[in-house]
Amino acid sequence: MKNQKFIRSIILGLVGLFVLTGASLTRAVSLNPISIPAGGSAFSSNFNVGNLGQFSVTVQLRTNTLLGYGGQSTYRAELMRSNSTTVLTSVDRTVSSAFENATFSFTLTNCNQTGNYRIRVRNLPGTNPQQGQAAFLPFEVPSLTPVSGNLSIFGVVQGTTENRPIPLNLQPSGTGGTMRVTATWDGICLPDAVGCQLRFRLQRNGGTMAQSIGYSHNALFGNASPKMTINYLVPANQVGGTWRLQVVGSSVNNVQNVRPNVSFTPVCQN
Repeated sequence: MKNQKFIRSIILGLVGLFVLTGASLTRAVSLNPISIPAGGSAFSSNFNVGNLGQFSVTVQLRTNTLLGYGGQSTYRAELMRSNSTTVLTSVDRTVSSAFENATFSFTLTNCNQTGNYRIRVRNLPGTNPQQGQAAFLPFEVPSLTPVSGNLSIFGVVQGTTENRPIPLNLQPSGTGGTMRVTATWDGICLPDAVGCQLRFRLQRNGGTMAQSIGYSHNALFGNASPKMTINYLVPANQVGGTWRLQVVGSSVNNVQNVRPNVSFTPVCQN
């Protein structure tokens, strides 16, 4: 029995470790090909990098002249922020009419570097500038992936309080982020024609972190506002612990089919 408890504690610890570190992932990026004017430059569409880490981009370059004549040209692929022309890193390649690969890498070491990026491809001056074409192989960038899910449906008797645990996979992880809680439910609380209001409390270790009182998100008639919504920014020192939802029932009537939705969106923190 003791061995079983010991093994179970190790498994739970490993699961907890996975949850805390699992929010930092990568995201696939696909960019459309672009045409490079002779002696000029062209930009790719923007792509977002949401977390710290390194990514690499392979640009396929070739000249694009009539029948492939005109000899070789040298092109430069440059990485920059979408709102800037400051070159962060670049790579040159001298090519002819057949595609050749040029690869560069860039590492984000500070959260201020997250955001939108783009790639400029241009002819280098004095190197037989010709019309060209750039294609981009799909690549992965550091990203933070949100999680979202519904809790089990329950009812709340008039004047009572219900507590519902938040599953580990929906709890804060990594270095913190934003928790959002919404819900739908059914109930009639006359004389209020638009339904019953409920109070939701987001709690950690028994303490209330945030709360909201409002109507169900499926209450569509009249002026059913505000809709019950909790948005709470979880700092890094509050990751972990025991998280739950506390639902305070209506003082007018019972409600049924309470279905909370909980989401967690991690944020980049240095």
